[in-house]
Amino acid sequence: MAIRFWLPLMLVLAVQGAYAQAAENEQTNSNQGRISGNLQLNGNFFMRDAKIGAANIPQYDRQLFGTDSWLNLNYQNWGFDMGLRFDMFNNSNLLNPTGSYSGVGIGRWYVSKKIHKLGITGGYIYDIIGSGIIFRAYEERALAIDQALYGIRTTYDLGEKWRIKALVGRQKQQFDSYASVLRGGSIDGFIGSDSSTVSLAPGFGVMARTLDDNSMNNLVATLNTYTKADVLQMFPDTIGKEGPNYNAFTASAYNTLTAGPFSWYIEGALKSKRSFSTPSESA
Repeated sequence: MAIRFWLPLMLVLAVQGAYAQAAENEQTNSNQGRISGNLQLNGNFFMRDAKIGAANIPQYDRQLFGTDSWLNLNYQNWGFDMGLRFDMFNNSNLLNPTGSYSGVGIGRWYVSKKIHKLGITGGYIYDIIGSGIIFRAYEERALAIDQALYGIRTTYDLGEKWRIKALVGRQKQQFDSYASVLRGGSIDGFIGSDSSTVSLAPGFGVMARTLDDNSMNNLVATLNTYTKADVLQMFPDTIGKEGPNYNAFTASAYNTLTAGPFSWYIEGALKSKRSFSTPSESA
């Protein structure tokens, strides 16, 4: 059995102090920065019990203790938003319940700036297009999921009700990133008025992925162990007749219709044939 404790360390006291100091100096110093952050620490005590299957796993047999922690700091000043997150895993069973993972490093950093109607963000980015059918870069710590996009995102406001977005980068993999390149964009808007009871929030997005040469070489080497007929039979929706593709494309259209107290969301998506699919791929 495993005994878990969770400790959100009280960094909030220091943060509140920083905000209070910033508020006092705001009238006299317009360049006063603001800092905020949080610390999450998970600890697990492992007690071996072969009768319930808690055995033949590193944590239960010999390690006995494991931790997962995330220290997140954010800073705002000079019109910039900046953030840094320090991740640490010691004898962690989040990635693999029957294995053990240890690693430490910078799990995320980002810098963001808004220049009039133009927004620019670089680093590890969390974002979504529509409901996430074609692209979703997100974090779910309890499941050891961190699919941030390591790259660049730009946005531009087309008036008050429409915005276009473009992004490019690679998907995060623990303290590294996958070699395949993702790129795409979207346009989102709003049709309606404050006095109207009916409104529309339409949008359209596209995404594309290009496989790196190493992944393609490994894929071709694996496919060469099968006959062409077997490949087409096993992968009818992913492999084209000419063979695996370096590039895959997706597109989606979505809309939220609001009429009084009722709201209806609908989204449809299309994709081209792609070479292969894994649960960790986001496009």
